[in-house]
Amino acid sequence: MQVFKFGGASVKDAPSVRNVLSILKSHANTMPTLMVISAMGKTTNLLEDLALAFFKKDRNLRDLTFEKFLHYHHSIRAELGINETESWNDFLDEFRWELECEPSNTFEYHYDQIVSKGEMASSLIVSEFLKSSGFSHALLDARDVIITDDNYREGNVDMQKSEKKALEYCLPVLNKEKFVLTQGFIGSTVENTTTTLGREGSDYSAALFAHFLNAEKMVVWKDVPGVLNADPRYFKNPVLLTELSYYDAIEMTYYGATVIHPKTIRPLQNKKIPLWVKSFLHPEKEGTKICRDYTEKNKKLPIFIYKPNQILISIQPKDFSFISEGNLSVFFSIAQKYKIKIHLMQNSALNFSICTDFFPDRVFAFLESLKSHFKVTYNEGLGLLTVRSKNLAYDYSEILKGRSILLIQKTRNTSQYVISENE
Repeated sequence: MQVFKFGGASVKDAPSVRNVLSILKSHANTMPTLMVISAMGKTTNLLEDLALAFFKKDRNLRDLTFEKFLHYHHSIRAELGINETESWNDFLDEFRWELECEPSNTFEYHYDQIVSKGEMASSLIVSEFLKSSGFSHALLDARDVIITDDNYREGNVDMQKSEKKALEYCLPVLNKEKFVLTQGFIGSTVENTTTTLGREGSDYSAALFAHFLNAEKMVVWKDVPGVLNADPRYFKNPVLLTELSYYDAIEMTYYGATVIHPKTIRPLQNKKIPLWVKSFLHPEKEGTKICRDYTEKNKKLPIFIYKPNQILISIQPKDFSFISEGNLSVFFSIAQKYKIKIHLMQNSALNFSICTDFFPDRVFAFLESLKSHFKVTYNEGLGLLTVRSKNLAYDYSEILKGRSILLIQKTRNTSQYVISENE
């Protein structure tokens, strides 16, 4: 069997949903297929605004945002010719009821209950369209399979329990129906409380299903031709990488490449399942294959990864002592508390610096906590440029032209630059 993952861009409107059906008919008719669907378009962003309005008890913004959610999804349903169904009405009634309640838990908890509705809505609409088009399949609730802890907004998956559930729920349905449709990004605790796996976590969901079901391959359908050696939003004339090793793919995602979710590779690598990244705009083209062994002709091509919206944070002991293991232990304990992900770190005798994503709600609380122990300085409005190349003599000057460089770090095959975003 195989696993297909369709992201938000691939189901953003009615023509896109029709294209999904076309891909299924032309590329999934040779073997049983489990399809993992993301929320439509930018729905997750909208639902994040809704979760915040709900938690702050801003009823006007809550109602306005919910109406936007309804209008967007109803317009797609109408264009697809989908009539009202009991399943859709039940889903909306449950959603409305949840929004009418008062916040009773942490923001992270309510975030997961609300933002997860994007995947539920998307899978319902796609499923109803497939049925109306005569495409036989079964709709599976991913929360019945993906079991996590209660670390809301980034649930940690219980691999053993989830694999048992996958074999129990998915295999019999695949054997009967051949096609199964389910949601990405979402899971559930053992107490049946909805959790999410982190932003853009649908790739990870698909990889988990592929791992549990011993898939022959996994295909991620994107709006790009495959994995490029540079993001076309930031770099000119990127080149398609026809093959990548698991190792290189993990390195790219760790440093910020957004074409694949960082957690995606490990479940596939553990079972040696190849991953294909293909274009839903040109499904006939080869795309990129990610596997254990590869013979990429362009191995010498440098890979450029740019991560915007970064902040550089530096600490110094208040007593002017050296940066010690004890200082670092305190620092990392506070970083873990505020879920700070470190993309680069560097230390000297008196300073320790990190580069991390600038999420104001987390970062400013993190900085205040650090100030209790250290002298703290920071710079906002930065980007992190990572260049992976075996050719250390490669000339990066054109890329860095006109940028202020705040920090440089180099290893054997990797150079990183913390730079100003706007000059």
